[in-house]
Amino acid sequence: MRCLFCKALSDGALSVEHIVPHSLGNTSAVLPRGAICDQCNNYFARKIEQPLLADQAFRNLRAWYQVPNKRGHPPSLNGFIAGTEIEIGLRQDRNQTGTRSSGR
Repeated sequence: MRCLFCKALSDGALSVEHIVPHSLGNTSAVLPRGAICDQCNNYFARKIEQPLLADQAFRNLRAWYQVPNKRGHPPSLNGFIAGTEIEIGLRQDRNQTGTRSSGR
């Protein structure tokens, strides 16, 4: 099989390519092993998916809808205490909503 992107032989690829990234909630829509070579899969994860998922708008949407990352944790929401410059992180635990101060 050849990689869809670089056309290199990809029969030995170890990873599978999620059509929609796993960190956006996709757990089942994946291309067959070898459809994308490991080098291209890693490139897209580092250069496209990671910056996109680090964007504050995507973090807020994922936190709002509680979309977990690969380790099962939804991202925290960042905010400020009104009238101050104190930054806080908001996250939801399994059974409760909690806050933690980032100390900035």
